[in-house]
Amino acid sequence: MDKRIITWKWGNNSTHDEFTTSRAFIIDNYGDNFAHYSRMVGEAKKDFPDLKDEDISVGRITNSTYMKEFCVISFLVEENLRKAGWDNWNRFDFDWE
Repeated sequence: MDKRIITWKWGNNSTHDEFTTSRAFIIDNYGDNFAHYSRMVGEAKKDFPDLKDEDISVGRITNSTYMKEFCVISFLVEENLRKAGWDNWNRFDFDWE
């Protein structure tokens, strides 16, 4: 499983940097059943024990050069969070829904 925290700037100002958002992503290979997503959620809850099911988004990678159709779960985290075992990124290399 690929575990990332992606932090990006955005906003309505001219430089699009008035706000910062950080979001954790767990990306895993192909799978389409509840057990697959449940394993991913279990992995997230090991590192974020207070994480609630209703705060987790589930989906698929829709556009990527190397992981199209992979499963993904995601949830908001503290801005600029660094956590052992998680890679920090400042950009997306995929689209998801």
